[in-house]
Amino acid sequence: MNPLLVKSVGYLGLLLCIMFLLYKVTLFWNPIAIQKQTVSFLKAVQEQNYDRAAELFGWEGQKTAGSKESAWKQLAEEEGVRLLSFSNVRAEYDDGCYCTGHADLVFEVNGSPMQVRAVITFGAGARPKQICAITPSGMQGGSIAQIAAWNSLACGNGSF
Repeated sequence: MNPLLVKSVGYLGLLLCIMFLLYKVTLFWNPIAIQKQTVSFLKAVQEQNYDRAAELFGWEGQKTAGSKESAWKQLAEEEGVRLLSFSNVRAEYDDGCYCTGHADLVFEVNGSPMQVRAVITFGAGARPKQICAITPSGMQGGSIAQIAAWNSLACGNGSF
């Protein structure tokens, strides 16, 4: 066997391994980028910049991006959902990647602030894919209309 060919194949294999590792690191092991994307999305919702929010949300963003009356704007205007603040946004390492995380969200509910914990899943491009607000303990899931409406859009169902 030609030693030059063996050496070339070896280098090519090594290069492919390095490229794969870089891909894994940037996509699945980059909690800083994931947190920044999620914070940018939540800030856009908080500031009522709904077109920007639709662009930043990874869960079927094509449903909302580019429409004049985005689903995020409808959520605020028709359902009365208002995100007052958010904190402690973090991506957590689990099953070989930073695919999930948590955040604390404060919504306006009947004129008063209500803090809830949220579970987050992340998708392609380090974007938030789902942000599921958890109904506070002692209350039935779906009993708070604003939280249920948020979860219908941001989580995929209103029952959390």
